[in-house]
Amino acid sequence: MTLEDPCLAAPDRAAAQSLIDDTRSGLASVGLLGDKTDAELRAAGYFWINDRIGGFRHYVNWSYTNLFIGVGTVEMDPNAIESLVVREVGGGRLRVVAAMYVLNAGRTMSSVPYIAGELTTWHDHTNLCWGIGEWGTPVVVGLTRAPGDCGGRGFYSRTPPMLHVWMDMTGNACGPFAGVDEGGVMCEHDH
Repeated sequence: MTLEDPCLAAPDRAAAQSLIDDTRSGLASVGLLGDKTDAELRAAGYFWINDRIGGFRHYVNWSYTNLFIGVGTVEMDPNAIESLVVREVGGGRLRVVAAMYVLNAGRTMSSVPYIAGELTTWHDHTNLCWGIGEWGTPVVVGLTRAPGDCGGRGFYSRTPPMLHVWMDMTGNACGPFAGVDEGGVMCEHDH
């Protein structure tokens, strides 16, 4: 389903386009569109979580998210985007291809905001083990061996729901809110 899909109701289409436009404006206002280096992303407050998923990486601004603790009231703020998805483009350059909004800790898939129905494909992660990385920020250190069991490798925390908003659709035939997994851009989440 894309914004042009005739099955998408006009109000949902308008809400989806507004989210894309607001997100692009928010990223542009702080110079986060286009190619960056890891150092430039860190200078903007975004730190790599040590993942490489189908050629993509996730960077998180930990001052904008309360991923592990249940405090905070800001959600879906295009001026405080919790995470960026970047594609490695060579020569140490990383292209910002999507923003990712992360709801507050304690939120579940049953409490995600309604934006554009099935077009906005929220997801969460139930199998990540976390540790502290080189910059003193959380990083993914592996996957659980069993539900909630990191086997002594870091700590387990289920993520709250999150939503990708794509700025660069190159290689993405799945739509403006598709997720990424081990195979790259994915059209549906099965978490």
